[in-house]
Amino acid sequence: MAEHLHHGHRSRMMDKLKVAPDILTDCEILEIALFTALPRINTNPTAHELLYKFGSLDGVLSASKEELSSVHGVGESVIRFIRLLRQISIRTDLKPEAVTPRKFTFAGVKEYFRAHFKNKEIEEFLTLFIDKNDNIIKAEACAYGTRTDVGVDLTDIAREITTCRPYAMIVAHNHPSGVALPSMEDDALTAKLSFMLDISNVRLYDHVIVTKDDFFSYHMTHRLEQIRKTTTENMVSVADVLRPTGKENNE
Repeated sequence: MAEHLHHGHRSRMMDKLKVAPDILTDCEILEIALFTALPRINTNPTAHELLYKFGSLDGVLSASKEELSSVHGVGESVIRFIRLLRQISIRTDLKPEAVTPRKFTFAGVKEYFRAHFKNKEIEEFLTLFIDKNDNIIKAEACAYGTRTDVGVDLTDIAREITTCRPYAMIVAHNHPSGVALPSMEDDALTAKLSFMLDISNVRLYDHVIVTKDDFFSYHMTHRLEQIRKTTTENMVSVADVLRPTGKENNE
């Protein structure tokens, strides 16, 4: 009986794809796609779990093998098929315009940033404001620059923080030159931004640098943690220098 119901569900899904594909949800599209990789298994729970973990179809397609393996029901056949879909998406260039994800996941925002910066020929600084439930409140382009530089006014970001009161932020900018490695100026900006957000009691989840074929994550490479530590030590050092000595106090 269960097998008959499962077969009937697949038939209804395929009929829906044939008659009205535009009304399919992302979960239904992923479920149908997984029919190929899992021809004898109910793919609905796997599709739900993949979307929950990675936030969007783009997030699922861009997830690494290790990330996919952590999802219940995902084995080698599913991983191979998802990686194939990813390559088809890249090589046919059929990716839609960037749509701000509703929920924050590292994989989801990484794909969003790639789509957003895809055809940008000048540097742009983009911020995502996130609440304590990982909902993305707002996406805001804070600054535009040249092909090799972008100047960011932190007062603009501070003003937005006052307005939408986020729990956390993730920021990104692009390098049209094609080199994703951060510059000294990028490190300095990250340090200033991190310090400002700490004062405002806002978490900085990551600073991502995006190119056409690559990206760099301050969080994933632990560079953000190192910058925070160095900034804190420097501030303590400055405080020690400025602190009056006992002799001066007596005077």
